[in-house]
Amino acid sequence: MKILSDAQWASLTDAQLERELERRKQKREEQERPKPVENPDWSRLIKTCEECICEHEKGESVDSDLPHYIYEEAMKAVFGPDIFKWINEHC
Repeated sequence: MKILSDAQWASLTDAQLERELERRKQKREEQERPKPVENPDWSRLIKTCEECICEHEKGESVDSDLPHYIYEEAMKAVFGPDIFKWINEHC
């Protein structure tokens, strides 16, 4: 993807900008919504959850980022390793 400078953006006509927006909209619509994988690999999610239990067993406070890590691993297990690429393109 080519990055345009401010001057290059300023030189585009409204029609060119509208065409680009329409192209991007169509591209987003053409990309399929992620589907769950047939055979999820739960190993990384299980490992992350086990780390949480280990911290509790040791009487340590749980890392405040741990829920986020669990969410990430769950999403990757269910939808595959590229799920966040799709999320980042659609948010």
